[in-house]
Amino acid sequence: MIMFPIGIALRFTLSVEGVATAIVGTTKPERWHQNAELLAAGLLDPKQFEAIRTRWKAIAKPHWIGQG
Repeated sequence: MIMFPIGIALRFTLSVEGVATAIVGTTKPERWHQNAELLAAGLLDPKQFEAIRTRWKAIAKPHWIGQG
């Protein structure tokens, strides 16, 4: 399966504990279907999720608290 960055980002967002909805803005209505297809893969594997979190913590500037 080819992994697209937007698919990983969407799946990451929905893998965060307590998150049940992702609202994605777009000017292209067909993106809704494309995003839904990407999400069909389900949540990220816990190892992939933690790898992204670990990388974020290593490079995020202190004032960016969104992924604290």
